[in-house]
Amino acid sequence: MNKKIMYYSSDNVFEIKKEKASRKMIMTLSLIATVTLSLLAIMSFMKSTTINAKTSTVKYNEIGNIDYRVYLKDNNYYDNNYLNSGMQYVASLIKNINVKFNYEMHATEDIKFNNKYKVIGELEITEKDDPTKVLYKKKEDLVKEKELNITDNNFVINEEVDIDYGKYNNIVNTYKRDLGLVVSSNLILKLQTNTTGEYKDASLTKNNDLKIVIPLSEATLNISMDSNKIDNSGLLSEKAKLIRIDSIPVFILFIVLVILLVISIIIDIKLYIKYFRKDAYNYEVNKILKEYDRLIVNGTADIDENTYQNKFFPDDFNEMVDVAENFNVPILFYEVVPNKKCFFIVIHDDILYKYSLTREELKDLEDQKEKNNDDNKEMETI
Repeated sequence: MNKKIMYYSSDNVFEIKKEKASRKMIMTLSLIATVTLSLLAIMSFMKSTTINAKTSTVKYNEIGNIDYRVYLKDNNYYDNNYLNSGMQYVASLIKNINVKFNYEMHATEDIKFNNKYKVIGELEITEKDDPTKVLYKKKEDLVKEKELNITDNNFVINEEVDIDYGKYNNIVNTYKRDLGLVVSSNLILKLQTNTTGEYKDASLTKNNDLKIVIPLSEATLNISMDSNKIDNSGLLSEKAKLIRIDSIPVFILFIVLVILLVISIIIDIKLYIKYFRKDAYNYEVNKILKEYDRLIVNGTADIDENTYQNKFFPDDFNEMVDVAENFNVPILFYEVVPNKKCFFIVIHDDILYKYSLTREELKDLEDQKEKNNDDNKEMETI
């Protein structure tokens, strides 16, 4: 608008209410709180976590072996009272067999190990020409189950059992004699192990059997160890993580700060929506200027309304539109106090029509409307 235009009116001295300082103060404090919470949340997140955390890898190796000695009855043929593994043995000279089981687990880092193991013996009698057809089976625990809980980088199991060869041999010979059968028979010894390990969020499970087979009811025998000697290795890696939590208390603080930050942002949004919604003045002025652009022009001359004897002050802008269209004259727009108060003037002969808009009046109307809405909601609730 041309600032040189002067408007003289009987009401050119009026009071414009100042913006309430409390509302601006609340909005400012709320914004400061949001920024502060944002910074604290970022700091606590950085302090409590590691981003793109590298994974740790542990190498492990498990080993299992069996060894034995065959102890002999008194005889005139052997100088020693036992024979080492890997030989052929005369059944009638065997007193007992000492079997040694060894199982080991080694790792490059400490692992939380749990190991359960036992040694069992299975007496098995089958058809002579078909070992898959089992005629008789008896199982017993030679070493009751034991459990190890270790947090270390290794553990070792060593167990020995002494087998009374004659006891098991007699069982088979009696079975053959009583039933008149020709059979095959073996005593199968097993070290059964179940190992679990935990390293950070990675885990392993290993189930193994170390087995040795001792033939029974034979003139001579060859004790055979099962071919599944244990010699395994592998890697135990924690799962890859984009983010790793290093401090749970600080991370909990981060979560609390995020919750408070969300609440603060919601409050900010509500305050700003409420603040801008109160600016009904600019909305109403712009709406009128846009909708009736064809009729409205900015004032271009000094006007003193006191010189007009006939003055009308319509309550509705549509009346101003009707006057302008009926007399085919423009509506003059004057913003008396920028962004605060304006007049719309129509002049025809000696008659002046004036419609005014004031920010504070519109705010009061909006406040009253909002209060009425709140009252209606409360009444509905009741």
